Amino acid sequence: MKKIINTDVNDKIANRLELIKTLIRLEETDDIVEQVNKLQLLSKNDEVINETAILLKYQAFDKAVLVIDKFLNCSEEIIIDENQLIPFRKGNKWGFCDKYKTLLIDCYYDSVLPFNEGLAVVERNNYFGYINKEGKEVIDVNFNFADSFNEGIAKAKLNGKYGFINKEGKEVINFKYDSINSFKEGLAQVEVNNKNGIVDKNGDEVIQLKYDEIGSYSEGLISVRLSNKWGFVNKDGIEIIPLKYDSVNLYKGFSEEFKGVSLNNRWGFVNKDGIEIIPLKYDEVGEFKNGMAAVKLNGKWGYIDNEGTEIISLKYDYIHFFSTGFSENRKAVYLKNKCGFINKDGIEVVPFKYDSAGEYINGLAAVYLNGKWGFINENDIFIIQPKYECSTFDEAAWGEGGKPPFFREKLAAVYLKKNDKWGYINKIGYETIKLKYNSVGSFFNGLAKVNLNGKWGYINKNGVEYWED
Repeated sequence: MKKIINTDVNDKIANRLELIKTLIRLEETDDIVEQVNKLQLLSKNDEVINETAILLKYQAFDKAVLVIDKFLNCSEEIIIDENQLIPFRKGNKWGFCDKYKTLLIDCYYDSVLPFNEGLAVVERNNYFGYINKEGKEVIDVNFNFADSFNEGIAKAKLNGKYGFINKEGKEVINFKYDSINSFKEGLAQVEVNNKNGIVDKNGDEVIQLKYDEIGSYSEGLISVRLSNKWGFVNKDGIEIIPLKYDSVNLYKGFSEEFKGVSLNNRWGFVNKDGIEIIPLKYDEVGEFKNGMAAVKLNGKWGYIDNEGTEIISLKYDYIHFFSTGFSENRKAVYLKNKCGFINKDGIEVVPFKYDSAGEYINGLAAVYLNGKWGFINENDIFIIQPKYECSTFDEAAWGEGGKPPFFREKLAAVYLKKNDKWGYINKIGYETIKLKYNSVGSFFNGLAKVNLNGKWGYINKNGVEYWED
């Protein structure tokens, strides 16, 4: 059974806050005071409610509305599966429990993955197999590797070779490949003896294993490399665009029927017929999103449309995540070693004063200032003050500031160097899960994997720890 719960704001408080916002708009001062008193009776100990009450009593109405909006926006409806089985660790062994930590499948395995499509991967003595929700081993624990099921099949490794199995454990794609990727649009890349091809879900090699490298597949075409030259074939293996380019935008397929290609260190765009629609003259290019693409020429970045016309001046030192499009009509760009945001018209909507930034997601963007991360809204107002940092590992991998923090399932993982610990904040900046972990992952389906004192385990969004040492 599934039920919907409201995690942060009960209905009475939410309704009272909405009423106060209306009274502020109508300038009904006396009624506001009355409602503030009632609000504090509903929640005497909540810091946000008390902050709102103080602001309202001193008639700081604009700030109060901002706090109320932050509070209400943090309210979230989450679908909770009452029958969800959660990975549970007891000592060094793993099993499964319910959300109340009642053990349902004994802690017998060396590792487990969460259930997907009714089955869970389990490991015992360096071998992998699958159990069902009753804890029965329905696929023998004899694989060198096993992945979760997706669309009824799962990647596995047997005797050093990769293939795919179905839910009965039967081989549907032969265990003969040195590597194999997950399926996308019914096709998967495979490799044998450093030669790459493509198989379908029937195991048929629809593209012969002869290429040195294979890129992404989209809009009916696949990029392939042979003898250091790139071109494109269709899903039947027929060459559509000759193998003549030095490089292609490898991790993205055709986007809006355009693909970035390079020859003699110059980049441009071809269409699906192989016609060079936009001349190969740029230092670097992104991908087309909503009719525009980031390009770099003579060391400066800007945007062109799908006819090659410059629509945002090529004057920026760098465009953050240049292969992705604008997020909520904003893009982080750099000028003179400072970062700000522009919109699709090229208007600078957030000043160039930050050291780094992420993307806008649901009205918030992470920004890095004087060695600290915080979050701003669309009006460049700090909703979460800059106080969080990046780990040494992140900085080594991502450069100054590391990877921008981001919200997933309305919680963001954050880090402080003073205690070298990670935790989670919500969208109004409250540390809903204490910063005490050595490492953390993002939440998915209400769970996150975390490391505490060298041991891994799962927590839920209330910080409940599903382990016992």
